[in-house]
Amino acid sequence: MDDHRKYRKMYTDAIGAASGGKLAPVTRNSHIVQTLQMAITNVFVTGMNVLHLGIFVFGSFSLASDVIEGIGHSG
Repeated sequence: MDDHRKYRKMYTDAIGAASGGKLAPVTRNSHIVQTLQMAITNVFVTGMNVLHLGIFVFGSFSLASDVIEGIGHSG
């Protein structure tokens, strides 16, 4: 288990113990919500996330860049 997962498990276990188990499921996946929130609202993070998603969807850096540029020019 890598350090990140180990620390997340320790944190989740501590929150679960403090809340009688009620908040452990929410805490376990809270990093996903936080990451999405940052990806959408932080101008410095959004561009890279959109590019990575574009590469995943379109299969290449150049095509993803062209699509992002086209969207930028459309508005």
